[in-house]
Parts: sequence; structure tokens; C-alpha cells
Amino acid sequence: MMKKFEMKGSYKEKKSWKKFTRTVEAVSEKRARELLQSLLGSEHQVVKHHLKIDSLQEAQEKTGE
Repeated sequence: MMKKFEMKGSYKEKKSWKKFTRTVEAVSEKRARELLQSLLGSEHQVVKHHLKIDSLQEAQEKTGE
């Protein structure tokens, strides 16, 4: 079963660090980390050692009004 994970952290872009918050769907936390690395790598050419994940938690479901 797929779960939603929310990750917060930063990545190095040129000489500065940029913050991000990203939500991905994955089977496990390990898979969510791998997916984030893949996404940021393809979108921003970020390599693993230029990526810092400060927090990773299962995202809370938002309830409708």
C-alpha cells in the first residue's frame, strides 16, 4: 500500500543552499528518500551529497470541509 511522505530539507544550488518541502507517494521511507533523490536530480541536477533531508514523516491526510 502506498503512503504519502513529507520531506523537508535543503539542496545545494551553485554556492547557496535552497530549502524545499516535498510530498511523495512511496511504499516505505527508504523508497521515499530514493524517489526524492531521483526527482531533485532530474529537476535541478542535484547529486546525493548536495542533498540534506532534515525531516521525513508520513503525511497527514487532509479532511475536506
